[in-house]
Amino acid sequence: MQAVLNWLYAAVQPLYANPILTYQDVSLVLSVFQDVRIRTEVANGALLLKLYTVQDAADTADAAAGLRLLAAASPPLGVQVYLPRDYPQSPPVVLLAPADSKSHTLAASTYLTQAGTFTHPLLDAWTYTHANSRSNDGVPPRENRLLVLFYTLHRLIAEHPSIWVQRIPSLPPKPSRTLPAAPTRAPAPTTPAESPAVTSRVPPPLPPPPSSSSEKTTATASPASSSTALPPQLPPNPIRQALIRNASERLNAELLTLLNGSSQYSPLPPISTVLENQRKLVASYDTFNRTAKSIEGISTSLGTNTPVVELKSAEASALIEKVRNYVDSDYNHEENLLLPLDSRSKQLHDLCFREASQMDSLHFLELLFNTQKISFTDYVENVRKVSRERAKVLIWINKFN
Repeated sequence: MQAVLNWLYAAVQPLYANPILTYQDVSLVLSVFQDVRIRTEVANGALLLKLYTVQDAADTADAAAGLRLLAAASPPLGVQVYLPRDYPQSPPVVLLAPADSKSHTLAASTYLTQAGTFTHPLLDAWTYTHANSRSNDGVPPRENRLLVLFYTLHRLIAEHPSIWVQRIPSLPPKPSRTLPAAPTRAPAPTTPAESPAVTSRVPPPLPPPPSSSSEKTTATASPASSSTALPPQLPPNPIRQALIRNASERLNAELLTLLNGSSQYSPLPPISTVLENQRKLVASYDTFNRTAKSIEGISTSLGTNTPVVELKSAEASALIEKVRNYVDSDYNHEENLLLPLDSRSKQLHDLCFREASQMDSLHFLELLFNTQKISFTDYVENVRKVSRERAKVLIWINKFN
């Protein structure tokens, strides 16, 4: 069975729009009905999955493993189910045919067309019911769409085993070529002979067509005559099983490494460190909030004072321009405001400059003496000389005043 599931999982990948859901539905049917097989077949120009029944699946060992879809069919019946490429958005195509097509043919029935297509309200409402189905999450296995279809077919065959196939009537025998014997007159009957009763073969009545509500209720339940046990769970995907097994092995190895103390991950810090870090984080968050509020206040103040600053900047620019214009004007030149110097004024001017230079000389002599660049004798001699010259200059300046 596992080999069949592995083949099925690989086969549905390139064929179907939803391969995982198709794999789960088909594998569930295969695990419940022991006389159902699976293969790929070209139908309507496309390669499709085909579920079909076999007649030699009544082994005693397998009888306990699952149900038989055609256990009650008499005469034997064959079932073929094709899954379209966009399954489950489109309903499956179910075809019925007699196992022995030479001696039997399909009978007219409420559930069969002339071409042998199985019709049922479950298939009529399939697109409306399962158009948005994308996965089997949350769907119990007993309510699986494809399994419900097979349960419905199983129940109808069990309830009406003889309405699907009828025997082809045989031809009458050919007449004999021997000449008949000469007829003899029969004696006249004394009493009228009773005519034999005419018997006619009445075909079994057709089952009434089920209503959509009752069929939906009965289709979801397993027939009482079939089995009372719940269907098995959906088989897991082979690739997913390998991934789960590898992940489990890696987790176990990492757990052993952690227990041995040589893990590549750092050990968890103590709770005191975590609490301290939490306290610092809260304090940093409070500081951030206060800083954000301060920045917001400063931004508001800047927005309020910006017009004042712009006004003062404009006034300063105007004042600078006014001063620049004043400097460039003719009224700012002092030489135009002073009177021309005469000889007396020039002489007084020279005397004042000489007196200033003598004061500088005395200052420099004092600096040289303090730094011991000159001796005391030279210092006194030069100071006396400069002082005499300065005295003369001061006398001349006083005379001019």
